Amino acid sequence: MALKLTKDSLQSEEQSLQNFLDELDPNDIVNRASIAKRLEVVRTELATMTDELETQGVVILAFDGFPVEGSRGIDAEFAADALHDYQELIAKQIGERETGGLSRTGPVPSRDLARLNITNVVHGSFGFQLEEKDSGQTSLVPSPVKEAITQVDNMLAALASPDPETFDDALASIDRRMFITVQSFYENLYNDSASLKIIESSRSIVLDNSLVARARERLHGTVVNDEDFATKGELLGISPVQRRFDFREEATGRIISGQVDQQLSSQYLARLHGDQIAPGQTYTALMRRRIAVRSDGSERESFTLTGLDTPTDLLSPESRRLPKA
Repeated sequence: MALKLTKDSLQSEEQSLQNFLDELDPNDIVNRASIAKRLEVVRTELATMTDELETQGVVILAFDGFPVEGSRGIDAEFAADALHDYQELIAKQIGERETGGLSRTGPVPSRDLARLNITNVVHGSFGFQLEEKDSGQTSLVPSPVKEAITQVDNMLAALASPDPETFDDALASIDRRMFITVQSFYENLYNDSASLKIIESSRSIVLDNSLVARARERLHGTVVNDEDFATKGELLGISPVQRRFDFREEATGRIISGQVDQQLSSQYLARLHGDQIAPGQTYTALMRRRIAVRSDGSERESFTLTGLDTPTDLLSPESRRLPKA
């Protein structure tokens, strides 16, 4: 994470130096030589930097706007609410992945694994560096917390995306309990006129006031209802990269398309994508149907594939029937 911040700082300095050099009088030889020399040093440092291998969960949440007083401080109540909601999103993301789906009520599984520590305060705007509790351990693969941070940040960005389809895809895959928390997270940012920059080890995500307002407007008043069902039919195609599927239901002939649940591994999807998909092969598919009802009364239906197997027993007519829209 330190390398990421240093790299961002050098890139900003490089741009500033170049702009200054472009605007400087061509006859100002002394100053031009001094700036050119510093620019060369900065570019040399950038050229020799390599991306750090960071497998532990580390992220910076840098806030700006009304709750922030420059580099001096941040409103304590706002910061506490924002950090609490972000921690909840990480815990629920890990809990969903570990158990295959959160229960509607009760404790969130694996909460202790998901705990984050504040390890540094970042100035410029006002931010907090968060690290998983066991960040000192060495690992060659990303930890569950690191993966959860990436997934949560992807979700936050997608919900604020200018592309409505990106928002709809994100909404279709959010667990119901996570949905409540992300509503609270964006409501908190919006009500306090705050913006957010999320900094990971190799990327940054900027959620300015307009993006926060867009996400909040979409989520405010939206209600999601889920229904799990099993059905039998033909798997027409599956994409292990985009994690999407197409399935023809035997009972209705309807083609169902949607996302693949995170519980199905990429390796399993890759095998399905290969030679093992035979035309006419019958599978039992476990799916989740979601109806999202927005504040204006409009509805959107989406499907998520949560399980797939060849049938050993015939399904009952009730379980084969696709819920009506």
